[in-house]
Amino acid sequence: MKLSQAAAVNLLNMAMRRLAPARRTAEQVGTEQSLSPEDQKLLSEVLQAREEWLSAHSYFNNATDPALVDHSILLLQAAERKYMFLLNEAKARGLAVDRF
Repeated sequence: MKLSQAAAVNLLNMAMRRLAPARRTAEQVGTEQSLSPEDQKLLSEVLQAREEWLSAHSYFNNATDPALVDHSILLLQAAERKYMFLLNEAKARGLAVDRF
């Protein structure tokens, strides 16, 4: 039996939805009262880490002295690793917020 391309894509999408862990969308996270204190804290930490990462980008883009460029690179790398770590933690808990 040969499937049309549309049917094959539809089947693949259905399989991916079944295999993917349940994720809460931004609307659900924003309105959901059942978020545990740990999840709320994690979301807060992710947002703070994102701000630190954006700030490190700005610092890097504005650094002119060679020593400051080196310093800004280290700050940027550290901020990026922290942000990615926290994003992965949120993903592992099934939290997904569009603004991240």
